[in-house]
Amino acid sequence: MFLKSNLYGEHEVDGTTVSKSTVINFFVNRALAGKNPGFTVYEPGTQARNFIHVMDVARAYVRSAERLIEQLERGDTGTETYEIASEEDLSVMRVAEIVREVADKELGLAVDVELIENPRVGETMVQEFGVDVSAARKKLGWKRTKSVRQSISRLLRS
Repeated sequence: MFLKSNLYGEHEVDGTTVSKSTVINFFVNRALAGKNPGFTVYEPGTQARNFIHVMDVARAYVRSAERLIEQLERGDTGTETYEIASEEDLSVMRVAEIVREVADKELGLAVDVELIENPRVGETMVQEFGVDVSAARKKLGWKRTKSVRQSISRLLRS
């Protein structure tokens, strides 16, 4: 069984780009839209998310299937749970800042970030995620390979 963090990123399958709408994609698309691009971040801006790239998750699934075959060949049975996450517990404000920094550095785009009142009354606010990927590392030999900053750079250049 897999417990995954917030999935993000794009992947191409048979010429079709598959993507999941996340705050990362939203900010990147706003930056690329031009015409006075700007981001609004809901207060307090410290709402954290742990992001994991879709390709890193796919690698965990593949390795888990390989491990399952190995276990079945040995006669082992049972289930295992893996947390698939990254070390990047980023606030929404920090994601906006990274997109702004990369857009400026790589594309010369000036992007404003504005903190506004949160219209979502009662939204759960967390500032960090306690995830433990040690089982996935130890038993699957898995680790994250894609960072949010690298992925944002790639998205902005595509």
